Amino acid sequence: MRIIIVLLLSFCSQLLAAQEEYTNPVDGKTYVADWKTYQPDGGVKPKDERVINSGVRLLSAQSDFEKNTTAEDLAKLIGFIQKVLTKESLGYKGGGEILLQIELRKEHNPEFKMSYQGELTEDYLQRFYDALESIDYKTQQSSVTLQVHFVVKNA
Repeated sequence: MRIIIVLLLSFCSQLLAAQEEYTNPVDGKTYVADWKTYQPDGGVKPKDERVINSGVRLLSAQSDFEKNTTAEDLAKLIGFIQKVLTKESLGYKGGGEILLQIELRKEHNPEFKMSYQGELTEDYLQRFYDALESIDYKTQQSSVTLQVHFVVKNA
């Protein structure tokens, strides 16, 4: 019996060691998970666009996303948000980075929080945030959270 307990404890400690901590600059919370990174075949290709999606991080378990949405719907949502940010960038010269946290919910439209750095003004960010308020997207069972890292190049 002791051998089984020792083996279980050893296995659990190996699982914990494989997980990484991520301190979220948006909400200040620390998330612990076995983070997976997804990239297109052949890697990320350089783009000439003004606004670039620099990466997506799932803050909820992947299995929770699978229960609540599809990869196609999530890609459409992120693409739409990128178009909104591109539109808000027209006529704006500054550049920087935005880390947009999105909580997708069953009962309500998404909740957005963001952190940023660079030459992005409060007015610019408020216009972007206000434009996001029009998004109607609900999950099937429960809330899930993700982050999208956008880079806005100087004009």
